[in-house]
Amino acid sequence: MERVEIVEDDGEPFDDRPLDLAAEDAWTSAVRAWLWRHRGPVVAVVAVLLIALAGAQTVAVVRDRARSARLADTPGLIAPVGPDLRVRWTAGPTTAAMLFGAGYVGGAVVGGTVTAEEGVVLLGLDPTDGTQRWRTVPDVVPTVRVDIPGWVTCAPAHTRPVTAVCTAYVPADQDVQQAVWVLDPRDGTLLRSAMLPAQTSVLVADGLVVSAARAGGPETARWTVTGADALTGETTWTFTTPPLTVPTRREETSRLGSGAGLYLGPTPTGRVTLQAGERYWLLDAHDGTALRAVRGTPHAGGVVEGRGDALLEMAYDSAQETPGVLLLPAGRRVPVDGWPLWSAVDDGSVPEVLLLTAPGGPGGTTLSARDGRSGDPLWSLPVQPEQSVVLDGRLYVMAQDALVAVDLRTGQELWRTRVPSRTIRLATDAERLLLVGADLTVGAYALGDGRLLWERDLHDEIRRAASPTAGTLGVQPGEGFPWLVVLLSDESAVVLG
Repeated sequence: MERVEIVEDDGEPFDDRPLDLAAEDAWTSAVRAWLWRHRGPVVAVVAVLLIALAGAQTVAVVRDRARSARLADTPGLIAPVGPDLRVRWTAGPTTAAMLFGAGYVGGAVVGGTVTAEEGVVLLGLDPTDGTQRWRTVPDVVPTVRVDIPGWVTCAPAHTRPVTAVCTAYVPADQDVQQAVWVLDPRDGTLLRSAMLPAQTSVLVADGLVVSAARAGGPETARWTVTGADALTGETTWTFTTPPLTVPTRREETSRLGSGAGLYLGPTPTGRVTLQAGERYWLLDAHDGTALRAVRGTPHAGGVVEGRGDALLEMAYDSAQETPGVLLLPAGRRVPVDGWPLWSAVDDGSVPEVLLLTAPGGPGGTTLSARDGRSGDPLWSLPVQPEQSVVLDGRLYVMAQDALVAVDLRTGQELWRTRVPSRTIRLATDAERLLLVGADLTVGAYALGDGRLLWERDLHDEIRRAASPTAGTLGVQPGEGFPWLVVLLSDESAVVLG
């Protein structure tokens, strides 16, 4: 039998004294007695804490769901990316031209081409590698001109099942021909086709194909706006204007337009603005209810944008003292000294704030904001915005060599980060800001404080994927699908993701 020695640890000596169970029981009994005597307040406090915790969780869930729903309808967002950002696929000239009218629908990139040789062709591409899934030649097509072939735009219609709505704009001798096709994005099956009357404007809103068409004689005319189910073509609602005088002089006709213009309101308000000459109507896209009727500036020939309860009319006539007028309820008109700030992404989180840029300030340009409900000035900053993004109540501005975050309601500068001066594109995936440099380096910046999260140099990879002699024309998000596209001088493109 071997002798075994027990080596004790050098730590604290083991206390082998017996436990005082009586003292333990006395302390436990005292605690229980105190809890029993104060059971009412204790239960109330615990209940309040549980309710507060549940309430905080509920608020967070509701806020996250509201944000997700808002972002789902926000154009311009790209898919989430990380430091493994890479070249997904390359597109030849024909496919590259299609991408900027394409839509991401039902897991496919849906778009079309219009050429004098083939006419109209609708295509479905695999988003992962750009391979063609299907090719559909529509049965109803406009006549294609050799000199100006036209273009196709496609967008999802939120129907069950999800469908793709494609519209072709083809110049004719005296007007523009338009056709609408509804397809199954999975296999390109054509579900519905229609040629639109001349002088018709069309867009997709709230699962409906909304169109505005003119009817009438040479002196007076009415415009009828129709909301039709994208899948079945059944009319859901109609709105008809009163008789309007048609311009007779050629210069007025060219400025005021013999047709009508349709504009979607800021996402996700669900409003459609009809412009016919100098008259504007704000319609509910869901049921066609006329929310407002406004008379604009005679002979202005401008464009219109809805913000809050106001419509912004911009005039092309440089002789006017101010380029724009806010058309407010009750006939109020507020002159605006500035032009609307275009944002690559606007999630509609603060739809009542109108952003403007105007000459002036230390940097040569002033960024300002007005309340779209009252027309009152809100704030101004000496910032020269080159590109911008609106997300979660904040404005992110690329200004020369700095990336700046501003509170949309107050104008307070939240943070400022120095970035490479040769930045050619600002984009976002709703979780971070992405800056693409002229050297094809992509940097990701935090939304909260502007710190650099990661950086990826894609110059060599893009050059290997594309023609080595092709120059870079620009980088931009696809208009309807969530990836960055690098445009090259040989008319090809490289898709990043």
